[in-house]
Amino acid sequence: ADFQTAVRFIVASDVHIRAGSGSEQEEQRLAKMFEVGYDYSAAQSGHTTLDGVFFAGDCADNGDINAMKKFFSIVNANARPETTVRAVTGNHEHKNNEFELIDWKKASGYDEADVHLTVNGFHFILLCTRLGDQYLPDQALWLDVQIKDALKDDPTKAKPIFVIQHLAPSDTAYGTEDWGSSALKGILKKYPQVVDF
Repeated sequence: ADFQTAVRFIVASDVHIRAGSGSEQEEQRLAKMFEVGYDYSAAQSGHTTLDGVFFAGDCADNGDINAMKKFFSIVNANARPETTVRAVTGNHEHKNNEFELIDWKKASGYDEADVHLTVNGFHFILLCTRLGDQYLPDQALWLDVQIKDALKDDPTKAKPIFVIQHLAPSDTAYGTEDWGSSALKGILKKYPQVVDF
């Protein structure tokens, strides 16, 4: 059977843009990522659109709102209208071990931190995870509801559902035995359809 692309997207993380100087290389790479993504998409046969670009946290190097604003300024200057773009926070968007949600929303223009999007009929669920498991029970419950809602669109239960966050499920990759989330793991292990970033 001929393969046909249904959705094309980029997932990136750990861009680490700084407010002042010191992240010039990262800023150039961020802009270049969009350029390469659009060039690659345009060169394909059939589906030539870059449908989405998603960032799994650590977009800014620290909780400084100006670093966050600079990140979103570069993103907005390079993203095209046909591309859904969304970013979530990582541990580097935190300052003094607090979740800087107000500054994140100001910098991004987002109304909410956690979001469930549909792109070309595929579900993308994005979480701004907090520092450590203690913040996650409510988010884990929300995630569970969102995945169940996404499954309603696919009676076959075979279509992937994409989940994107910075804090990884515990005991799934190097380092997650120390800093992973058991709350996320408890939800995600119930759904083999999930492709987790």
